[in-house]
Amino acid sequence: MRGRAGVAVLMMAATPMSPAEPTPDPGWTIIPGERIGPVTPATGEADLIELLGRESVTRDWIYLAEGFCSPGTRVFPGTADELAITWRDEQRSAPATVRISKQGARWTTPDGVRMGTNLNELEEIRGEPIVFGGFGWDYGGGTWWGTPTDEGGGGVITLRLAPTPESARPQGPRAREIYGEGEVRSNHPVVREMTIVVVGISQSWGNPWRDVECPT
Repeated sequence: MRGRAGVAVLMMAATPMSPAEPTPDPGWTIIPGERIGPVTPATGEADLIELLGRESVTRDWIYLAEGFCSPGTRVFPGTADELAITWRDEQRSAPATVRISKQGARWTTPDGVRMGTNLNELEEIRGEPIVFGGFGWDYGGGTWWGTPTDEGGGGVITLRLAPTPESARPQGPRAREIYGEGEVRSNHPVVREMTIVVVGISQSWGNPWRDVECPT
């Protein structure tokens, strides 16, 4: 479970609350491997409260995958710019994962990737077909974005791709080829008939210090 948590991009719904306004401006740039806005590998929860204000930082259970959650923190809860953070330690001094999951979020990479970027745009930026995980399971639609470091994946983020609600479910004998745990290429003929966009962005710097079955 822990080894796959950094790929998951789904989050639990937060307890209803009044949306916090993103003030002051935290900087909306994502640098793969380095930061998502104000959150770096060395940013603690206390740092975020000092920078953004207590009203913009709340504690909550963060969904990982396969029914497991971790105690975490939400930045700008209830807004399109919400970040869901899990921690590498109980003291919340070092983030494990940071996730974006709401359309309309202002976070963006220097090359223009953000929530809602479509598959054709990703291909244009990268200059080649995109390889991603098949749809229909917790880790479906995942693909790396960025430049891996010599040590591994430290210079990348994970994008989660999914068909838009308006995109018709594929039919025909080859439709099953884009579902399940195998890899799918963006030039697959079934994929070409669909509108697929970024529905999640996540950064991983390690495993959450704790994962448990999600509270009911």
